[in-house]
Amino acid sequence: MIITTVSNCHRSDLCRSCGLRATLAANLHNLVFGWWSLGGLLRTPGALINNARGGKLESESNAILLYRLASHELQTNHNTSALALLDQARNLTQNASLVDRIERLLKRLGNPSTRAASVQGSAPNFLFYHALMILLPAIAVVLLLNPHWLLRAATVPAPIGAGEPVTISPFHRPLYGEERLGQHYSLGLVDLHQEAAVESRVLTRIPVYHQVRVESVADSVWLKVSSGMHSGYVREAEMGFGDATIARKEQCNKYPQPRPFDGEILKGIPGEASLGIVNEKSEDAMLQFYNGKTPLLSLYLRGESTLEFNRLPAQATDLRVTHGTFYNASCGVFTRINGSKRYRLTLFGTNQAISL
Repeated sequence: MIITTVSNCHRSDLCRSCGLRATLAANLHNLVFGWWSLGGLLRTPGALINNARGGKLESESNAILLYRLASHELQTNHNTSALALLDQARNLTQNASLVDRIERLLKRLGNPSTRAASVQGSAPNFLFYHALMILLPAIAVVLLLNPHWLLRAATVPAPIGAGEPVTISPFHRPLYGEERLGQHYSLGLVDLHQEAAVESRVLTRIPVYHQVRVESVADSVWLKVSSGMHSGYVREAEMGFGDATIARKEQCNKYPQPRPFDGEILKGIPGEASLGIVNEKSEDAMLQFYNGKTPLLSLYLRGESTLEFNRLPAQATDLRVTHGTFYNASCGVFTRINGSKRYRLTLFGTNQAISL
């Protein structure tokens, strides 16, 4: 009861098997109903322990039962069993009359000077079964709350056309740490783990160029991400930066290298013409010089910087400027583009300049 503590003591003469069933039933009742009052909180642990030990033994009653069993064993010529039972009865009783009757039976058996060994029967161990009754439900509850403990870690099939797993270099160094959160994409077939550990359960497998939202940075190795209906952990080196659509179009499936230097030539053959270039925007820019439709040279210019470039091919007639972030050297493009613009060039003299 919630307010009142009810305590009952049941006295019975039972064999070990019946006693086990009775004490198990009592302890099951105590486990369910014994905690719902202050007195129950204090007395239930003691009741559980007492019942698990077989209850309170009535020495005199047990001694009489043992004496009767010993007499029966003698009548059926089971002298060894009778000797063990009489020895137990003598240790339990303080009744002089019963002690006298036990001694008389012992004389019939020769009154051995040493105690007989206890009979090894099939009586159940009370403590063992009571411990099982308490532990098994607790284990079942824990497993129900943590079903992934019973599941194999990596049995999730890969989607069709999902790509190959990402090969992580032992010299990998994370980039763009301050811009890691937000929408990015997977560089290959990526396992989404339940925890930030390779041995943890795989919730699903993310295909290559799949848009993923990075929610937090767990550490230098792991990111917490969400993909569709799933949320879990992936390794940082398996995630690219920027727009998955651009990455798929340009086949940017490699982790980006460090940001190019200001004025670094990305590709093409340099010339001898000069051009002053001012990038007034905060975003970095990639400059692509053409002769008509023929590409000549690509140049990298960081945000809010000025460059006196004197290695421009003289035959350049057009310039395409792309502003963006997350330049990926494996595909030669920004994977997040903020805008682009074309310019016509006429190179003559030495003091020419252009603002982007």
